[in-house]
Amino acid sequence: LDKVLWPFILECTGHRELDMIEMFQCFPVIMNCVHVLADRVKDQDIFKIDYDYNVNIPKPEELVAKTLVHVTQYASVGKENTRHIVQAMLAASPILTQAADDTAVPDLWSGTVPQLLEYLNHPKFDENKWEDVNHKLLASTVTAKRDAKWMEAISDALQLQIQAYAAPDRADYKRVCLSMIGLTLSKCTRKEYVIKGIDFLMDNADHSIPKHRHGVAKGLGFISNTYADAVLDRLARVRGPSKPPPKPKDKKKPPQGGGTAEHMRGTAALAYGHVTQKTQQNIMTSRMEPSILPSVVALMPELKLQEIKENGMLGIEWLGKGVKKVGFVLKSKEQLMDAILTMVNLVKEEPTGKDAKKKSSSSNKEDTTSRDHFTTTVMGFHAMSALLVGVEPKITPEMTEKIQKNVYATFGKEWVLQEPVNPKDKKKGAEVEKPPEPEPVRDEDENPTTPIQLGMQHGNVQSPFGEDLSDADETLLHWESAQLMCALLEENCCLERLSLLLDGLLDFIRSSVVLERQRALACFVSLLTKFAILRPASKISDDEKNIPNLGKIVGILVPRLADSNVGIRKVALTGLHTILNLRNEYHQEEDSYKKTKDLLERLAPFRPMLGTTDSKELFAHTRQIANFLSVVVTIKDLPSLMDELLQNGLLDVIDDGANGACVVLNGLTHKLGAKLNEDEVHSYLHSMINAMPKVANREQTLNGLLHCVKSLAKHHHKEGFNALLDFEVPHGEYVVKSLQMIATDPALFKLLMAHIVEVMLTSQLFSEEKIEIDKKKKETKDVLKMCKLPLSACTAVGEITEIVITHATGPVGKQTRELAVQFQVQIMCCMLLFVAASHEVYDEEMDPKEVEKEKEKARKAKTEWEPPPKTIDHVRDSFRFFVQRLYGIHCNTWVEQAELWTKFMNAQDYIFALCEMVKIMVVEAQIPEDERDVEKEDVKPLTAKPCSSTPCTQAIYKFMLPYIQKQLDCYRLCACAVVGQLLFHCKGDKEIIQGAMNCLLSRSDQTEQERIKLLAIANLRNITVHPYNEISTYIAPVITTLVSGFQDDSTKVIMETMTTLHHLLTNVDASEQFATVVTPVCMRLKPNLTHEIADIRANSYRLFAILVSLCTEGKLEATVIEQQMFLNMPNILVHVNDEHAFVRNTSKECLHAIAGYLVKNAPGGKSALKALFQKAGYQVDKKMDYDEFSREFTAIWVREFNNHVNDTLVAMLGFFKSNWEVIRANACIFVGHLLSQMDEEALKKVNTDQALQALMNMLKGQAPQVRCKAVKSLGLLLTKKRD
Repeated sequence: LDKVLWPFILECTGHRELDMIEMFQCFPVIMNCVHVLADRVKDQDIFKIDYDYNVNIPKPEELVAKTLVHVTQYASVGKENTRHIVQAMLAASPILTQAADDTAVPDLWSGTVPQLLEYLNHPKFDENKWEDVNHKLLASTVTAKRDAKWMEAISDALQLQIQAYAAPDRADYKRVCLSMIGLTLSKCTRKEYVIKGIDFLMDNADHSIPKHRHGVAKGLGFISNTYADAVLDRLARVRGPSKPPPKPKDKKKPPQGGGTAEHMRGTAALAYGHVTQKTQQNIMTSRMEPSILPSVVALMPELKLQEIKENGMLGIEWLGKGVKKVGFVLKSKEQLMDAILTMVNLVKEEPTGKDAKKKSSSSNKEDTTSRDHFTTTVMGFHAMSALLVGVEPKITPEMTEKIQKNVYATFGKEWVLQEPVNPKDKKKGAEVEKPPEPEPVRDEDENPTTPIQLGMQHGNVQSPFGEDLSDADETLLHWESAQLMCALLEENCCLERLSLLLDGLLDFIRSSVVLERQRALACFVSLLTKFAILRPASKISDDEKNIPNLGKIVGILVPRLADSNVGIRKVALTGLHTILNLRNEYHQEEDSYKKTKDLLERLAPFRPMLGTTDSKELFAHTRQIANFLSVVVTIKDLPSLMDELLQNGLLDVIDDGANGACVVLNGLTHKLGAKLNEDEVHSYLHSMINAMPKVANREQTLNGLLHCVKSLAKHHHKEGFNALLDFEVPHGEYVVKSLQMIATDPALFKLLMAHIVEVMLTSQLFSEEKIEIDKKKKETKDVLKMCKLPLSACTAVGEITEIVITHATGPVGKQTRELAVQFQVQIMCCMLLFVAASHEVYDEEMDPKEVEKEKEKARKAKTEWEPPPKTIDHVRDSFRFFVQRLYGIHCNTWVEQAELWTKFMNAQDYIFALCEMVKIMVVEAQIPEDERDVEKEDVKPLTAKPCSSTPCTQAIYKFMLPYIQKQLDCYRLCACAVVGQLLFHCKGDKEIIQGAMNCLLSRSDQTEQERIKLLAIANLRNITVHPYNEISTYIAPVITTLVSGFQDDSTKVIMETMTTLHHLLTNVDASEQFATVVTPVCMRLKPNLTHEIADIRANSYRLFAILVSLCTEGKLEATVIEQQMFLNMPNILVHVNDEHAFVRNTSKECLHAIAGYLVKNAPGGKSALKALFQKAGYQVDKKMDYDEFSREFTAIWVREFNNHVNDTLVAMLGFFKSNWEVIRANACIFVGHLLSQMDEEALKKVNTDQALQALMNMLKGQAPQVRCKAVKSLGLLLTKKRD
């Protein structure tokens, strides 16, 4: 039987038999039979074959061609059948020769095929490499004989059997056959034969079948190793318009070639990739720029069909790998990338010009969400990654930006990866399945040809989202996008490039769209991982070990740790671990390295925990991570981390993300806040408060931010408080909330109140600014404005004390109130000082036109317009809030009754209001505790009675005492008002009396400002409420001070000194003290009796009247005042008929006082004087007949006081020169009556001629009243002479 079968069984492997389907499928079985039969007959003579005699037996070249094509089909025939073929190849290896002495091929196969069999049975057998192994065997077989005919014979055998693989289900066989034809042609030496072989490949492949395209392309790649120009010439002819395939002349024979020109362009695109990889280096480098690249770039736009586009992407990828392998500088690299980006078509440039509308409408028709476009995108990204890594030169920033934009465009795109269900089929319950992926075609570099297989290529590397993505397509998209970004990083791996790439992803990481966050974060974390791989600690210099934006990177990842998507949370944790571990590895020499490394290992268990759906659990995990970060984050990285959390983390689109950022921020400020410097504290507090309005609708985040403010304030009291007070007044809602949050902590409340007091009292109060008062003349003036910090502190007082009300109950509220009471006096005094200061500043008035515009807006909005608040408004409001919240019902009722809040606003009334407020404070402090809790209606009106000193009085005094000497006028003014009021309410307290008197006397000197001097002089009156024995030592200094003011330049000061002295003389029984000063008082007072200002004259007469009355009562010795009475008598006599009623009345009072003294103490004329001044017409409130009064008074004066007549006459003549007409007239008539009452003897004692001459001169004056009185006086003298 063996003789019957051998060697005729080999006839079943002929190409004609292979055309039959049954025989084709039985090939492995036939080869098994060959193996068994050959083993049995190999030692027999029949084993050797005479090929010339057995013409139907396939020749050695035909056996080689057939077996090598079939043995590569491991995927379709299986391992067992493949083993049968290999065993048959080994058994038949001795017969692969026609000459006995030609053993090259048999020897080759006998040595090599066993290795194939061993590899096939090996546990590490790789199906993907099996085809390449057999290609190598073919190459060795072709060159084994070193015979051109043998080479061409194998090629012819492969070409001959290609007809057997025309059926569609034999596409893999034909692919291998085509590639093997190319391999054999590459070994041939006749160029003409090779060129025909190239044409054979192109013409006998059905280019519409992907596997045929890959076979031809690979074959052309093999040929290019020796005949590159021939291949390139043939590929160049592929480009052109698409034409239908030519019809075969012989209709009986099936067409061996097929596909349109479009399909052939796909073959060409793949072929260029193979050519680049397989051509000899010197030839490839010389042909790349002038031939290959221009052809590829020109070819890419012509690839319209989806599968052809994929071929183009794959061809460029292979081209990139080929160039990288030889280190060729690909100058046209960006042209290739532009071609890919054009095909990917994710980012459309805005059309311009005349065709803009047309271009726009056409681009809208293209479906960019289909599976085809998805595949193009994935493969395009893969191809660009291959071009970027290791291929010089580096791309430009513009190209980097283009690539980034295309990657970003995939983030939010929802791909439609399944065909839509036909509505009719849907009703029947039919489902449309996802179209099957084409089977992969691999070359020796194991490059896949389909998206899914592309992703599987990286199966040994964890996907960016690992197990969290079940969709293979989504995983693949994530992977390729990330790989392309990583390729951009690897091309120029440095911190600057990393920062550039990471920053571009931020908007998408913070997007409200889950897909965008998910895909962008995949790229983000991949970049971090890639950087850690490319730049380990061993490959980085000391200068580069500090990652400048590490804190920012951590801050970007923090909100994602609390994202609503579980996968995003886990990937964020991976990124966090990656960047922190990298930083730690960079600093292995530091002491904290081991500790940080151990902590980072504890971070891994959080990954499954972040998969929870319970918000409380997630919050707890986030808090733990926050504690972790507060330990591992260094102070160098803290600022950038906090900046990122404040600027972006808190504003995250996901509520949980914002809350997570806030939790971490709170942990950082609590644990690391003490390490921040002053400027950082100021900046972060402002950032926190500025962020609060943006998170106002997130209660949890807002509350967390307030606690962050509180934590920073705990670490940095002064800097924190100053930062809060640095906001403009009026404070915004969240500044107030922040201050109140701090105040909820009793310890911080105490520190804050102390700081506010310090700021109000020690910081610069005013700043000087220039304002324009006349735009045309460009005139300016200097004005004072209150500085922001003290005004802000003042405003904060009322805001902070609100917590006394809101936290009234509980131990914390009670403790806070007790602390507030401790600052009660200090704050009240500060407020009094600031009320005074507020009236010193300039508040710019609104332009009337602007006011009208605002009022019109308010009318339209149906609201009431209010002018912008002034400085005093802010101070008054804060003062009012403080009083209302910390003082009792009595105080607040009295304040309302006195309308103090209104009077504080008035420049004329605020001093009175200051004094009243002090009075209320002092009186309220004396109310017993059991009487304080009453209804408002039961509060009795405030009395003005002086009271004894209390601790409150003493505290106010000690606080205000230094301010009496301050440089600022407003401080001295307020201190004068307060101390003066305290002088009224400190009975029995000698310390306050002494201090207050010294303060007031020091402010009453000539050098003090007028308004302060006036207030100090007025407050000296309050000394009279104290017993004489307590104030006796101050009487003389007070009177001396007051008297010195009689000649002051200010009328108001003169008046005030007189009024105060009058009050003192009236209310204090101090004759001994008065006796020592009465003479200087009278001397200083005399000029004022004729002062040009009526009020001064009037007060002078009233004051002199008091002095006379004291003498009359015996409180002053007569010798002290009597001389002054006679000296001042002429002044008084002429002014009792003054033109001013007030002067007339006070003059009369003075004259009555002198008359009373004379009646009591003069030796004569008592009854006459008494009778004269008892007349009704001469009373103070009556208008007298001066002529009649002069007649009656001169009669008594000449008769009873003749020794003073001459002095009186001389003084009266002096009034003839008075500036006032009525005084000259009064003097004239008085002189006339005085002379007319004297006898001859008395006239001789006076200068009568001088008096007459003076009267004659008065007739020459222009005043009719004076001339009239002069004439009347002369008439009286003539009448007396006749008599």
